[in-house]
Amino acid sequence: VIILIAAFIVLANKLGFIITGVAILFILMMKLRVSLLKSSLVASLLVCFVYFIFSKILRVPLPIGLLGW
Repeated sequence: VIILIAAFIVLANKLGFIITGVAILFILMMKLRVSLLKSSLVASLLVCFVYFIFSKILRVPLPIGLLGW
């Protein structure tokens, strides 16, 4: 978990919040033996929800990265 947190800190500025967040959450859920479909779906939806809340509603700047949003 600590290695993944460090990876998030390093990669978030380069890849962006959405890509890094989905990847880290997906890896953590796979470690907990959640199914592939459920892991990818929950990780994608949860990160998009958090991104929407923080960037659009609360106006907190999040790393943009490759997507350019």
